[in-house]
Amino acid sequence: MQVARRAEELNGALVEELKENLARAGTPISPPVEAAFRATPRHHFVPGVSLEEAYANTSILIKHVDGQPRSSSSQPSLMAHMLDQLDVVPGQKVLEIGTGSGYNAALLGQLVDRGGRVVTIDIDEELVHAAADRLRAAGVPWVEAHAGDGGLGWPAGGPYERIIVTAAAWDIPRAWRDQLVHGGRFVTPLMIRGGQACVAFERVENHLDSVTIGDCSFMSMRGAFGDPGRPLALGPRAGFYAVIPNPDGPRVSAGEIYGWLTDAPRELESGVSATPTELWELEQWLAFRDEGYCFLWTHGDEAEHELLPPLPRPGASGPTAWARGIVSEHGLALVGPCPPRNHPSEGDQVYLGVWSYGTDVELGQRLLNHMERWTASRDCSPLPLEIRVYHSCDTELPPSWEIVRRPSSLLAIDWSPGA
Repeated sequence: MQVARRAEELNGALVEELKENLARAGTPISPPVEAAFRATPRHHFVPGVSLEEAYANTSILIKHVDGQPRSSSSQPSLMAHMLDQLDVVPGQKVLEIGTGSGYNAALLGQLVDRGGRVVTIDIDEELVHAAADRLRAAGVPWVEAHAGDGGLGWPAGGPYERIIVTAAAWDIPRAWRDQLVHGGRFVTPLMIRGGQACVAFERVENHLDSVTIGDCSFMSMRGAFGDPGRPLALGPRAGFYAVIPNPDGPRVSAGEIYGWLTDAPRELESGVSATPTELWELEQWLAFRDEGYCFLWTHGDEAEHELLPPLPRPGASGPTAWARGIVSEHGLALVGPCPPRNHPSEGDQVYLGVWSYGTDVELGQRLLNHMERWTASRDCSPLPLEIRVYHSCDTELPPSWEIVRRPSSLLAIDWSPGA
């Protein structure tokens, strides 16, 4: 009884935090999504963590293999924003790709209510079985979980008024469009250049057209339609990785990156400062602006934590260290703490600089230039203005837009006045 009361208190506090944060970001939580969060206890879906951790506004790792994250329960504020982008109406039929813990499927179940239906699919059978048990215990029998490759959708349950993907998609399979009704809405984290954007599309005529575009950060989708890039395992111990998200980015080996990191960095001052949240915005800026954008993380090993600049990463939990920066074929430059002499960081503001490695001495200056441009335009989003997805090569594409060809789709992206 005490656990239930404490969980209810913490869940209430989490919802109030979500309301405050999302309102401040200009994307206020809607009453139906707020009610879904209040009615769905998160701790039932993330066993093995404390109640305080379960109701913190952070992502929670629920599965890793050989030190590499495989699945997580996403940050609740990001989940709430995506659910509002999806704009679910009671009675609708919804397909979720990426079951994970089952928490988001339970929230969807609250939104469609008893007259609707939610089908959730995940490539990991172990996760599906565990989530199905939790969903049954949550009392939402109109939510069903299946194991399968999410890139194929679930045609047996379609067509759907709404489709949501909870892993970063590199390609948009035609199956998703075909299983969405005309006028239906589809939300996915989409990998563009080296970054991610959370895009809500609607199916119109012969393509998908973006309705809203926001920030996000998700693990990559697995399966036949997953991201072709894979993390580079660094060093002799498991759990230390580097990722160069842009498939057209620099070709560099894990051994080269690890070798650079084991040497002392060259530290460059910038005069730029940022809060932990603003660090995320800087990361997005780099991801969309530089083809050599990269990020590194290590999970667990304290010795390897010391190889990375000690900067916070909002929305993440657990013993994980992260770093972000840019890489070339001859060097690495990472954003790091670098307070001006006799001027230590104060409060949650961190003075930033560059930690530069390898023989590419110009790379550090390139990163400094990015940081200065980002500081000068913090009010300007690095995200594209509009994205369309086509599945036919003979389609007339918008002139002057960037065209990105993927195996299953063509992405037409409008960056104006932009990058």
